[in-house]
Amino acid sequence: MNWRTFLPILTLLIGLGAGMVLTKSLSPSKNSAQTEQSTASKKSQRATSRQNRSEQGDGPSSNSSPSKVSVSDLESLINLLDEAPHSFPPAEFFAAIKGLNASEISQFIDELKTSFLNDSRSYRLRETLFKQLALIDPQGAWAKANTLKNYNSRSHAIGTVAGVIARSDPAQATRLVLEMKGGNTRHSALYQVASTLAIDDPANAFTLLEKAKTNHYYLYQGTFSTWAKSDPTAAIAAAEKIKNLGTRQRALSGIASALAIEDPDRAWQFANSLTGNNHHNALAQVASQIVTNDPERAIALVESLSKGQAQSEVMSQFTSNWMGSDPEAAFAWIEGLPNEQKRLTIRNNIWSLAQHDPSKASKLLESMPLNFKTSNHYSTLVSHWVQSDPKAALTWVQGLPLGQTRQTAMQNYINNLGQNDPIAAARLLEQEPLNQQTNYQAGSLAGQWATSDPEAAFAWLENLSLSGNAYQQAITSAISNLANSDVETAAAYSLQIEDSRSRKQAVQSLLTTWANKDLEKAKAWAHANLDQNEQVSSFKTLISSLGYQQPQVAKDLLAEISANMTPEETQKEFADSIREISGNWARNEPQEAAEWALSFPSPKTQTQALTSVVDQWTDFDTEGAANFVLTLEEGETRDSATSPLISKLRHTDPEAAFLWAESISDPNQRDRLIKQSMQSWIKTDREAARVALQRAEVSDSTRQILLKNLDKE
Repeated sequence: MNWRTFLPILTLLIGLGAGMVLTKSLSPSKNSAQTEQSTASKKSQRATSRQNRSEQGDGPSSNSSPSKVSVSDLESLINLLDEAPHSFPPAEFFAAIKGLNASEISQFIDELKTSFLNDSRSYRLRETLFKQLALIDPQGAWAKANTLKNYNSRSHAIGTVAGVIARSDPAQATRLVLEMKGGNTRHSALYQVASTLAIDDPANAFTLLEKAKTNHYYLYQGTFSTWAKSDPTAAIAAAEKIKNLGTRQRALSGIASALAIEDPDRAWQFANSLTGNNHHNALAQVASQIVTNDPERAIALVESLSKGQAQSEVMSQFTSNWMGSDPEAAFAWIEGLPNEQKRLTIRNNIWSLAQHDPSKASKLLESMPLNFKTSNHYSTLVSHWVQSDPKAALTWVQGLPLGQTRQTAMQNYINNLGQNDPIAAARLLEQEPLNQQTNYQAGSLAGQWATSDPEAAFAWLENLSLSGNAYQQAITSAISNLANSDVETAAAYSLQIEDSRSRKQAVQSLLTTWANKDLEKAKAWAHANLDQNEQVSSFKTLISSLGYQQPQVAKDLLAEISANMTPEETQKEFADSIREISGNWARNEPQEAAEWALSFPSPKTQTQALTSVVDQWTDFDTEGAANFVLTLEEGETRDSATSPLISKLRHTDPEAAFLWAESISDPNQRDRLIKQSMQSWIKTDREAARVALQRAEVSDSTRQILLKNLDKE
């Protein structure tokens, strides 16, 4: 391994050491006995609260719960839940959950893997089961959560268990999270643990986020908001030392939001002391909090700002909050604004305005100039209005002047009406000019209509006399929509399509929908009804679709379909699918995805797959991605894998990006990447960049270009 390899390693080690020092330096100290006593009192109160939460779980307290309810099967348990997704479970449900032992809970979790898959209640039941199991047997719950094969279910379960463990054993929860590999699953656990720690010990929650090196900046906002409620001075001191701009901005916004509740004057003063985007965001947070309780004061504060971007951004955000607490007053205020401010406020808050009072929102919109930008606002308004008063919404849309705005609004009206009354929507669509958008709408409506009367729906679609791409688009959409509710009927209709291109697309859409419900049945149907070429084409689309949510399933299907293909044939047919699987798999299990990419015999396939893996890996674990790249042999594959690493690093650590660029073996690619990293480095440390350029191994032409950039002021 040559010197070019050691330089990136050294850079990473230095960065890791600096991160540890930074974490230590941000741990707040308490200098006075009074502060220590106050803090101890608050911690004691919060500890009592945490103790109560641990004992009670997330349901009613033991004092209000009925006696334990015995359930013997999964169906009885799930039937205790209301089907409304946001309804609070009854006391009997929590009593039944608390009456289960660890073995019974584990059995029910296993049964949920294959039962009630399309029942919205299964999601809430699984979450509650894992919470109870984590209270009874934390280690067993953690192990059980890790056995789930569906990525989304596993990620949510692990996060749920981690949050419960953090209540009773913060150190254990922290250790579990830090030991996890990067990815969405780790992020879910990190979110739950950090949120729980922030209640009792926000400084420790911040330390966890720093150690985890998370790129999810919003986690800092909640932590620092909680911290500012108990010790704003320490929270501000810690936030101001954060080096990452995005992280610092979120932390400062969280502090401003918390201060606005406790001390509005101090909050506004604090927000005004910041600069750049930190200034705008913090002011918006403060104004949004104040307007709920004191709108006159919030208005005065916003109007005291100089006209410009800051005032516009603050005004937009605080208007949205005001609409939630007092829409009548907010509408009256908007109507009285000067034209330019009114225009900006309506533009930035049309969703909120339409949600609260579409009739008033329509009058405000009509006071604005009619142009392309506002046509999107009309569509947003229609989407809300058709749900509450479809007749009034239709009258308004039909009264709009002919043109693009009216056409877009009508299309949006038809889309939303079709969800409840596809036949009425279809009759309206017949009166509209046929174009790409209405072709898609026709298919969507036919699919919705077909759930109740497939013969009439498909006959209507045929009578539209669509041709070529228009028919292809419409029939594909119809089959796809019908497959969501009646996949077997959709399959029968797809085989009746005479146009080969339309049939091909419709079948691909059908199989994608079917596979999400029952992959084995979808495959069996394809083998029984499609010829070899149709199978390969359809499975290629299916693999790409599965690769997003279930990359391991997609990987197995790819192996099955390509079993008799040569490496070259696999590369030709499935190159895009392999890249998609690699990248999506890397979001949760980057090491496993990388090993799979390396298993391909074709160097070209390896290179493309590894580049996709590193590109995703770097998003959440730069150090892990870098360490992996170091294990690759120098050459084309390593050069390609290094490229996305450099692209991400040059925005956050241009010096490290430069050192990595120097390690590229291909001269042309090395020149290009050195140029990219150097252009970023010049902006942060011109002199250090100049020194590095003097020894860099680049072409004379690239050196001259970079020297000119260095000499510019």
